[in-house]
Amino acid sequence: MLFTGFIYTKLVIYQTYPRRFTEQDFPLTPGIGFLSAPCSLRTLRETCEKLAGSSNGPAPGSVGCGTSNNRVRILVAEDNAENRLVINLLLKRLGHEPDLVNDGTAAWSALQSAVYDFAILDLRMP
Repeated sequence: MLFTGFIYTKLVIYQTYPRRFTEQDFPLTPGIGFLSAPCSLRTLRETCEKLAGSSNGPAPGSVGCGTSNNRVRILVAEDNAENRLVINLLLKRLGHEPDLVNDGTAAWSALQSAVYDFAILDLRMP
């Protein structure tokens, strides 16, 4: 059974290979954003804040604040340890403590067991 909280999760696709997808490639999929490696702190914040402004997301501006009263739940699914470390460090600089997993099975389990505002997913991951 699919956990119903999953439908409220905004997806951010993290991509590292030459073919770069954009929002225009998925016109019927609201609440999806794209990041390309290497990713800057500014790009990460802007992408998440743009998604936060769409329906069912956290309030715009809340992505960067990281206060305990307005905690944004973030899942990071990345099989490459270095990329996972970089994304984790960037999110910590924004004041967040993301949940980190290293494969698709663990990501799916996490998404079924908790409600996340954002899931940053590696596009090419086992």
